[in-house]
Amino acid sequence: MVIKNIKNNKNIGNISIFNYSTNKIKKMNIVIANYSMTINEININEVIRTNFQISTDSHYQIKIYFVNNKEINTNIGYITPGLSIDDKIVIKNKVILLNPKITK
Repeated sequence: MVIKNIKNNKNIGNISIFNYSTNKIKKMNIVIANYSMTINEININEVIRTNFQISTDSHYQIKIYFVNNKEINTNIGYITPGLSIDDKIVIKNKVILLNPKITK
């Protein structure tokens, strides 16, 4: 599923989001500098792909709301204009990981 499609260049960040938790995600908020996005309903084992414009140095601020009413959040990563970003965000029951070796 592509949420947003921006022409590929050096100032575009690509994200693949893996829900490897044991719960469906009701909502996921991601803030990167002055850009924010909300993704609704990510099923267990679903992978979502999206991209964003890189305008300034920043990091990911991520908040996850599961259907069982539990929440997790984190600030991770480093993003800067001019770099090619192709990150993998893996969501587990109690932690959000950036670019781990992908395992369920």
